[in-house]
Amino acid sequence: MAERSDSPLDFGIMCGGDVFQDWQAKCIGRLLEMEGVNLRLLIVDGRDPRGNVSRFLDAVSRSGAPTAVSKAVWQIHQDYLTSRPPARRKVDLTRLLDGVDRVHCTVEREGFSEYFPPDDIESIERYDLDFVLRFSFGIIRGRILTVPTYGVWSFHHGDERRYRGSPAGFWEIYNDDPVTGAILQRLTDELDGGVVLKRGRFKTIPQSREQNLNKLLYATAGWPAQVATDILNGNVDATGGEQSNTDAPIYTAPNPHQLLGYHLKRAGWYLRSRFKTNERRTIGLTDTEVETIGERGLADLQWFPARSGDGSVGDPFVTEIGDDVVVFFTDYTHPDAGGRISYCKYEDGAILSDVHHAFEGEGDVSYPYVLQVDGRHFVVSETRGRDGIHLYEAVEPGQWEFVKTLVPGTRGVAPTLFRHADRWWLFFTKRNALPDTNLYVWSAETLFGAWRPHENNPVKTDVRGSRPAGKPWIEAGQVYRPARDYASPGSAITVNRITELSEETFEEETCYSLSPGEESPIEGGVRTISHCNGVVAIGGTGVVPPTPDPRSPKREANVDWTRSQGTLTRWSEDARTATHRIVSRFGG
Repeated sequence: MAERSDSPLDFGIMCGGDVFQDWQAKCIGRLLEMEGVNLRLLIVDGRDPRGNVSRFLDAVSRSGAPTAVSKAVWQIHQDYLTSRPPARRKVDLTRLLDGVDRVHCTVEREGFSEYFPPDDIESIERYDLDFVLRFSFGIIRGRILTVPTYGVWSFHHGDERRYRGSPAGFWEIYNDDPVTGAILQRLTDELDGGVVLKRGRFKTIPQSREQNLNKLLYATAGWPAQVATDILNGNVDATGGEQSNTDAPIYTAPNPHQLLGYHLKRAGWYLRSRFKTNERRTIGLTDTEVETIGERGLADLQWFPARSGDGSVGDPFVTEIGDDVVVFFTDYTHPDAGGRISYCKYEDGAILSDVHHAFEGEGDVSYPYVLQVDGRHFVVSETRGRDGIHLYEAVEPGQWEFVKTLVPGTRGVAPTLFRHADRWWLFFTKRNALPDTNLYVWSAETLFGAWRPHENNPVKTDVRGSRPAGKPWIEAGQVYRPARDYASPGSAITVNRITELSEETFEEETCYSLSPGEESPIEGGVRTISHCNGVVAIGGTGVVPPTPDPRSPKREANVDWTRSQGTLTRWSEDARTATHRIVSRFGG
């Protein structure tokens, strides 16, 4: 365990005054809530705001008339044709910042770069700052970058390895990119060559750039506080990570044709979502060691017998109870109804169709994660109707008894429990906090002891590999953790190797991905993986025609969904094709 620093962290903010965007205000608030972190200085842009017009005209003169038109059209689009994201709502922090010292600076421009004059730098140096958070000024370079101990920190809301420039959250939609990235970086003199302090990847929201950007801004607002936490915990390497090295294209404001293409893509997304088919989940098992699944793939699985009507099964977890191999799983009676936990046996390479009821909680229950400890079987599951992550003991497969609440007041998603390095670890995401993206960790010395959160939750922000997807395993002393990849078509599982795990630190790297084969009945995606003594269980999703809800008053008008599904699919595909043709013609 690293030794926590007793020295406080003093920081400054580069800003335009006392008015901030809401996400920036939350970012500042998170830092001010921390013990041992002090705001010492506001570095205020001393230029006359009216000079923004002249600077804009100067930039236009250098970039040419086409760029000027694009910027003007984009500005009109933002001001009059779209709504302002809540994250960019203006917030006056005058009262909060009352008493904080200020230095008003007028930078010197050289091309697109801005340099602080020596007198201003000397004034800032007197405060002996540990870091500076940049919310104003432009492309700053020079000596100012090395004045704070840990540098000047700046956000780039986009994956700089693919998208440089602006506007944030737009080009990912335009380019049909399923992932929108973001970084917090320590600036260097090299353009787009900062040192990456935090990196995250989020699922693109294709129907709205405003929603896509809003998610990015709010989700990253806590990052400076997390880096500060690492510094206070003695993890100084947190400020000396990878230096970005990118030659990605530099994007600017979209031209009118590209704006038209963007709106056509939104229309196409809407049509496809209207005709989206329902999912049917299923499970398969095979006799193999889980360590071989990366090379072997998802072949030769024995699939669960088809359920009658609309029923489906998912989230299988396999264990040994006595002489039997028992599979717990989520039993869905209807795609729109809640689940309950059932179980069956797996014997001689075949799934037995005799299904028994195991557990039914308050509201929906799913993901029956089972583990064996000293001959006893314990289960944590996902429960939507009750706050908290709870531990049960399966005295018998069909008899569960409540043991204790591990994490109170949290609606945990996919809670995954395992022991490693003489400590118990609980991984999960939160239903109300980007459940497909933000990974949280709690730990305890004993299973029945006091559980406490990781020092720096969420420990990971990545739609391609955060949400737990089944039971981890130990290979050569290292933990391999399956996680859901929500950016893949349907969904896949990424297998991550944990390289560092303590109460203050967490690091992992992706080793390989598991996805269904072309002939697989789970062509809709792979959801979970479980294992026990040479048996591997896979949970996946197939695609079936939508079935009308018998409670719907329009049932008679929508009886033969199966026969009409081909027509609906053709309509959806025709809409998709037409949209892409128009976008390719007018979208640039």
